[in-house]
Amino acid sequence: MLALVTGANGLVGRKLVEDLLAQGVEVRAMVRPGTRRAAPKGATVVFADLRDEEAVIKATQDCSWVYHCAASTHGAHDSLATLFAVNVEGSRNVAKAALANKVRRVVYTSTGAVYGRAVSRHDIDEETPVQPDSPYGESKLQGERVLLEFPDLPVVIVRTVTVWGPGMQAWAELFRVVADNRFRMAGAGSGMHTLTHIDDLSAGLVRCGSTPGVERQVYVMTGHEAVALRKLMQMMAEETGAAPIRDGIPEAPLRIYNWINRLTVRSFGLRVPKSDRLDFFLGDRTFNISKARRELGYQPQFSAREIVKSTADYLRLEGLLR
Repeated sequence: MLALVTGANGLVGRKLVEDLLAQGVEVRAMVRPGTRRAAPKGATVVFADLRDEEAVIKATQDCSWVYHCAASTHGAHDSLATLFAVNVEGSRNVAKAALANKVRRVVYTSTGAVYGRAVSRHDIDEETPVQPDSPYGESKLQGERVLLEFPDLPVVIVRTVTVWGPGMQAWAELFRVVADNRFRMAGAGSGMHTLTHIDDLSAGLVRCGSTPGVERQVYVMTGHEAVALRKLMQMMAEETGAAPIRDGIPEAPLRIYNWINRLTVRSFGLRVPKSDRLDFFLGDRTFNISKARRELGYQPQFSAREIVKSTADYLRLEGLLR
């Protein structure tokens, strides 16, 4: 049995490839042409751009499963046009390829950003109205809808948030700022946050591919513990050997800055610097994973403290943290 993993050299894709290989599944690892970071050993690597329909069809040949983890995040190297081309039209190409090659199951890694990140929401589940307030969230929601436009596509959609653990480098700068005693809390730090360990998420994605009768379902899949921002940052301080977190930044100016960012995105498609970090610091969301527990047997194992510790340990091992 053969599985295709798109974005196989990313945080989620790499761990998923490793877990599938460990279960005896043959894996074809799809990575973007010109990428520098290699896919895990043991997988057959194919280079294909999600925007190239024929390349995606070829990569999907003979596959029983497709785990679609690749995405653009509208970062420093991707424009707004690229964001939607990859996340929306790329997902359309995956759907066409899966149908053309009679794939048994497509598992799509989406995001909790489809619910919005600037509003305070608690107990978010699959029935919570979507309200994306970022280009990334909007593009991933459109990607979901594109996949569901194909009535015969056996797709499962997973919405997750803040995936940390071994392999995570995107938040390394924040860990270094905390470790160097340069972090200042904005406001009270009372907003709630949920971390997701990469091991838990990968195990859940595997279950999405193997559990019968869950086609066309959407699942919220996060960690099981929500913590206040101040507590989370204090955990990071303790795990990096830093001094206790200090106050120092009023919250109101940051919220104005965030409002300006959303205005520039709507008007010009441009973001102000560090806008994604503001969504994290000013956010206040909790999630309900009872559907994934009930229907998939999803059981996240890691507490927030364990997630922070394993991430810090990894960054230190890689020389990204003192």
